[in-house]
Amino acid sequence: MSLCLDIIDTSYGLPAFRSAKLIREAAPVAILACLMPPVAYVIGDILAGYQDEVDHSHALGFAFAGILAYITFTAGLGIVTVTTANDQMVRVTWAIGTPLRLRWLREEERAAYDRVAQAWGFDDPIKRGFEEGEEWELLREVVFRKSMILDNPDLMDGME
Repeated sequence: MSLCLDIIDTSYGLPAFRSAKLIREAAPVAILACLMPPVAYVIGDILAGYQDEVDHSHALGFAFAGILAYITFTAGLGIVTVTTANDQMVRVTWAIGTPLRLRWLREEERAAYDRVAQAWGFDDPIKRGFEEGEEWELLREVVFRKSMILDNPDLMDGME
């Protein structure tokens, strides 16, 4: 058990893994977010040209503000949806109050602890939470130190 936990700590738990995830997954999204205002301005300018009721600059302001508000609202909902999805969690879940940015950055680490708990613990869902032993307590302690919960009673069958 300690070897499994050490492997997780030296692979998913290192700052280099998190930095690579930021560069690989967050950098393209950040670049797109920086490009959205100029793109919204150009689209607003094109849309303002199709009307002749108000001044062009006034219509451009309305179109730009509307497009930018729509994109920001939709992207915000998408970010919250992606970062709060928890259908993949079986035995190891996030502790209440863990920031969404940390949840996103450390999801692979949580999934690895989840796989270890599934492999080491009982297969029967009814018996989950009754595991004993020094190794299991070590896993529970390590998971708790990482702002995660092993076998959260609120998410177990029959404990709602």
